Amino acid sequence: MTTHTATLFAASFGVVFFLVLQSLFTNRAHYVAAFINSLCFIGPCNLYVIKSLPNATTTADNIAYLLGGPLACVLAMIAFNAYTAKGTHE
Repeated sequence: MTTHTATLFAASFGVVFFLVLQSLFTNRAHYVAAFINSLCFIGPCNLYVIKSLPNATTTADNIAYLLGGPLACVLAMIAFNAYTAKGTHE
């Protein structure tokens, strides 16, 4: 696995992970968390994906990009449930 493949996976994972959190924050009116999430996480991850995909990609890059999303979706829901399980954030 090349560095490009690993960072493409991480960026794909990050975009989906933070978009799922964004949806959960927005639906539960966590305004500050939604703002910070969008500015500090969604934007930079999405920018990396947009800038790196026009370059030549390998099959490994494509697989890494496709696997990042589903894994991120499930882990974001788990992370949010852990975040709200404390009872002070819901």
